[in-house]
Amino acid sequence: MRTTAVRDGDWVTLDCVKSRQASGSVVWDFQGTRFKPAHAKAAAVAVRALVGHHVGRHLHRRLTVQEALIAKLYAPETLCRHPDDMVSRHDGHGFMFEYPIVRIFVDYRVSRVVDGANEVMRELIARKL
Repeated sequence: MRTTAVRDGDWVTLDCVKSRQASGSVVWDFQGTRFKPAHAKAAAVAVRALVGHHVGRHLHRRLTVQEALIAKLYAPETLCRHPDDMVSRHDGHGFMFEYPIVRIFVDYRVSRVVDGANEVMRELIARKL
């Protein structure tokens, strides 16, 4: 998974919302606009910590199959929410492939189906409960 995409998406989105105006104000000045990239940053840091923890457990041969499945389910689902939010901050441009945010969104979306769809991960986790 491309962990830099959230960071890249934030920068792309920050440039957009800091230069765009709505209702006579810069879009970045709206509290709701500032909260989205802050939440995306927090999620990226948390997922990076989760993955780092699991890699350490794997290197010490202590990672269980269920832990790996949970990480595989949780990380892409968590990170995919944020490029979707960032796309919406770009208005109509967020859906045109000429803009980097769309490519970031597509890169993240594919991570939810590579190595097994999330529904399969949920089923495998549920079997171990």
